[in-house]
Amino acid sequence: MTYCARANVYALGLPPEAFARAPRLVESASPAADTLSLRAHGFATDDPVTLAVQSSSILGATAAALPAPLLEGTVYYVRASGSDVLQLAAAPGGAAINLTSAGAGIFGILRDHGTDLDAAIVQATAIINEKLIAHSGTVTAEVLTGVCAWLAATIFTSTHSSANPFVRQAIAAALAPLREIYEPMLARWSAGAVVKGATDATPGTPENGAVLIELDGRGYHTSDEDARV
Repeated sequence: MTYCARANVYALGLPPEAFARAPRLVESASPAADTLSLRAHGFATDDPVTLAVQSSSILGATAAALPAPLLEGTVYYVRASGSDVLQLAAAPGGAAINLTSAGAGIFGILRDHGTDLDAAIVQATAIINEKLIAHSGTVTAEVLTGVCAWLAATIFTSTHSSANPFVRQAIAAALAPLREIYEPMLARWSAGAVVKGATDATPGTPENGAVLIELDGRGYHTSDEDARV
C-alpha cells in the first residue's frame, strides 16, 4: 500500500517540464537481429518506452523514419539483451518485434516517466512509515496523501527533472509552500506525535504517549514523558 498515487502528484500543479524528458538517440538498428543499439542504455526488461523521429541525418536526404514496423507514440516494452543492445516487445514479457527495416535518419527512445514516479511514491511511503513511530502497521489518514505526493514529487524531480536551471527553479518554487507545511509535520511525527484523525493496525489501543512501558510500584512511566501518573 502507498499513501498516494500518480494522480495526486500531478495534482500538485508542477510545470509539465517536471515530467518531460528528451529522447535518447538510438545509434543503429539491426533488422537481422531485431535489435536497437544504445550504449549503456540502462533499461530493464519490461520498461515501457516510446520512440520518436528526430530528423534526417543529412540535409535533403530521405525523411527520417523509424525501423518498420515501429510507430511513434506507441508504447513498447524493453527486452534487454545486453548493456548496449535491446529489443522491443508489444507487451510485457512478449516476443521481440521483428524489424523489417533499419529506419532512416535519426530517432530516439524515451522511457515512460511513470515507472520512476511510482518508485518515488513507494520510497516516499517508506520514509513516512519510518516517521510514524506513534502508530502500528498500516496507517490511514487523509493528510498522508498530501505528504506522500509532495515527498514523491521532491524525490522524483531531484533526479529526473530537466537539467535546465530555470525549470529546476520553477519546480522548487512550486514545492516550497508545501515543504513549509509538511516538513514540520514529519518532524513532529518522528518525535512521537500521533497523526490526527488517523487509524492504524491497532485502533483500540491508545497510541504512543499513552502506552505504559514501566511500572515500578509507585506509578507508571509513559513512553513520551518522565512524569509519573
